[in-house]
Order: sequence, then C-alpha cells, then structure tokens
Amino acid sequence: MREAKNCVGVGATHSSVVSQVEATPCDVSFSGSGSACLARNLDAQIQIQRKTIQRISPVVFQQGLFRYQPLAVLNTDEVAELHRKADIIFVDYFAKYTTPPPAFASLLSRLHYPVELATAEWVGFDVFRCGSTGRLVAMPRLRANGRFSPAYRYNSVKSSVSRLATDLQILEQAGICDYLIAMELTYPEEISKMLKCRELFDRVLKLAEKCLRVFVKKLEKRFYKGDKLSVYYNTHIWATHSPHQPHLHHHLNFPNALKNKQGELVRFQPYFRDLATLRMLWREAIFEVFGQVAPIQNVVINVRYIPLKNRPRLIHRLKYCSRRPTSDFFEHYAEDVCPDENLPFVQRVLCYSNPRRHLGWRIGSFPNLKEIRSRMVNVCRCPLCHSVAEKVENADLRGFTLVFWVGVGWCKLEPPPPKGGGNDR
Repeated sequence: MREAKNCVGVGATHSSVVSQVEATPCDVSFSGSGSACLARNLDAQIQIQRKTIQRISPVVFQQGLFRYQPLAVLNTDEVAELHRKADIIFVDYFAKYTTPPPAFASLLSRLHYPVELATAEWVGFDVFRCGSTGRLVAMPRLRANGRFSPAYRYNSVKSSVSRLATDLQILEQAGICDYLIAMELTYPEEISKMLKCRELFDRVLKLAEKCLRVFVKKLEKRFYKGDKLSVYYNTHIWATHSPHQPHLHHHLNFPNALKNKQGELVRFQPYFRDLATLRMLWREAIFEVFGQVAPIQNVVINVRYIPLKNRPRLIHRLKYCSRRPTSDFFEHYAEDVCPDENLPFVQRVLCYSNPRRHLGWRIGSFPNLKEIRSRMVNVCRCPLCHSVAEKVENADLRGFTLVFWVGVGWCKLEPPPPKGGGNDR
C-alpha cells in the first residue's frame, strides 16, 4: 500500500442531517408476545444510528475543528483493500449532496425558488453483508426535501440502472457479447443555443430524437449490413461543468450484439477503427434533420468500451448518464455566474427529468435468456464491490471505519475506541 497523503481543510457541502432516524418498513409492524422486545430493539437501533449520524457528520462535512484535521487520503485500490479487512460506513460523493453550495443557493434565490427544495437529509443507514469479503458496508439513507435535490427519486434511478446492468450482463453470461459501447454525440453550438428560446425548446428536443434515430439507422446500414442494434440513450441539454449553459448531446450505450435478419443475436467486433466515418454519419444525420447549420464539420464523437464483466464500471457509466441535472450544479457550479438571460433556460434544466430511452431489440424478448435472467434479477448487491450481498438489520455501527469522499480521494477515520478500553457493545 502506498504511503497515505494528507488532506487538510477539504471543504465540502455543509451537512443537513436530521436527528430523527427513519425505520425501514419491515421494522415497524409488531404482533404477538415479542412485540415489546422488538420495539425496544428497534428503538435501540434508531438511537445507535442517530448517534452515529451525530458523530460522523462533522467529520464528513468538515465542520468546526474537523475542517483543519489532517486525514489520510486513499485511492480506489486502498478502499477495496480496506473493504476486505474492516466493516465500513461508506459515504460517497452523492451522500454529501445534502445542502446546496452557496452559488447554487444564490441561483435558486434568483429564480425565486426556496433553497430547501434542493436539500436532503440523512435518515439512517442501509447495511449490507458482502458475499465476497464477508464484511459489512453501511451507507447513509437519503431523503430529498424537494425536486431540486439530486436525491429526488434517486432510488428509482438506482433500481433502473441496476436492472439494466443486470440485463447487459445476462448477454455476457449467455456468451452472446462481452462489451458495452459507450458513445457521446454532440451538436453544433448553434443548435444548442436554440434551447435558450422557450418557443423552440420542445421542438429542438423532438428533432434531436429524430436525429438520433436517423444516425442509428445509418450506423446499422454502414457497419452492420442493416442488422439491428439495441441502443439505450439519455439526451442531456446542459453542459456538465457549466450547467447553466445549453449543450445538447446524447449518451448512447449499446452491447456489441446484433439481431440479424433470422432473429438471432450475434456478436460483432466492438471497436470502431474508423471514427472519421462515424463523424461523417453524425454530420449527415444533423444536416438531414436540422438543415444547414454552420458549422457542422466539428461535431464531437467520443467512444469508450466497457467490459460487461466489470459491473462497477457499468453501474458508474449508467448512473452518470441517468443523473439529475442538479448533481452538476452541486458539483461544478462554484460561482453564481449565470447571466439573467439564461435564467429561463436554467428553470427548464432544473425541471428536466433526463429520461432513458431505447431503440432496437430488447433483451427480455428472447425466451432462451429467461433462465439466466431468473438467476440474476432481484439480487442484492454490495454497494462497494457489487458482489452478491444480503441486507442486514440491527447492525451496531459503533465499530465501523468511516470512509468518505473529499473530491480528491477517500478519507478514512478509524472508529472511536471502546469506553473503558473494553467492549461496550
């Protein structure tokens, strides 16, 4: 393990945690003679989780003297090694999105939105026992207070991403294909700027959907002799690092499998060696749908390849594509520099649902994959390594090591020593 670096004063989003901890639904119904005992156990667990939140939140959000406390910074490999050795409270970057940064709060005020609509709260922990390491992993459970919080409907996003990742891995398990092709398609600036016009906004999005369909058909015809792809995609309307600016682009994800003219799924070589032809096809699609828009020579296409065996990378990619726009306001909007003329566009961005759409054949339509699918769906996963896991109730978090994201790596804080030098559990 490499020598740990020090991280001093790593400023973060301020905390907005709550002193009350929510019970999970399976904990709140009691019957029979044991109900009083169960109620006492539940109350004890709630107290432990509440105290854990009170203990770790000043560290995670760098409040008070903890702002100046040096902590070791770990890389991803060191976190994975720690996962094999210790029970962990794992606070990723998303769990820190509880209170909007000052710049985003200022922007919301200019839009006459209550800042509270962008806040979230910690309401307890979900605890898992990893089937690979045997260790426990606890993650804060977030509750959004409004639709402008990145945590708003986040559980449905996670579930949807997990199901899609499983479907893609079913193809790999069946020996059909082995890669996810991740592609970005951007539009000329002149088209993106049209999104600032309220009257053109919906029209531009409809044309963008048509443009993508035209491109996929051209792609299938040019590279695959008309055989069909299965393309999942999200259309983003904002720029990641300047979310107050329009930047129309698509995120495409498709496995390297085709449905041929006989209705069979066949693998194809995933790597595009002729990116110039890809750019040409995309320029042609833009020209056919939007007409002459200058310039269209400098469209950007990025392509990456993710092994379907690598579930953590699959999940990361699909979550990135499905994230709410407000996540980038939390992460990248450091100063309130949005001009007044862009405020109506920002309103539309904040209300944009970022749906995932699909073109082509669906994995669930092939009966021969049902047996594999039945073994892989509805499987609980470890939030750290994505191995098969089980949900754990009544876990005592007092001996867990805290690991939390600080923007440049992961900081670690060992659990406090037991009172009196012994086991106080």
